[in-house]
Amino acid sequence: MMENKKPLTDNRRQKLNDVYYELKKATPDNPLTKAWLRDWMGFKERQSRDLISEVARKYPVVSLSSGKGYYLLPDFAALNNAEMTEYTRIRDHAVAELESRIEELKKRIEPLKAWGF
Repeated sequence: MMENKKPLTDNRRQKLNDVYYELKKATPDNPLTKAWLRDWMGFKERQSRDLISEVARKYPVVSLSSGKGYYLLPDFAALNNAEMTEYTRIRDHAVAELESRIEELKKRIEPLKAWGF
């Protein structure tokens, strides 16, 4: 299957960099939201999701189902023990949510494949 990847124009590269730097500033208590990207950076919701998704393919972006926003996990080496414990818990929760979504999506494939046969 061919990967659907948008061309990396100078404009797109700048937008990705902008989103990355905003994600770096975000925290669990003050996450980056799609509303902020829309209102302050002028991104449409779909564009915001696409840009965040692309950043998340390279960096550890947390987006929990609570829908409160997005942030990057901090540099592990810079954390104290309590922070390591808390961010490891957050990471594990984010991974579990992604794995659960993958399993749910897999269940939707067979009926589509079976259609018409």
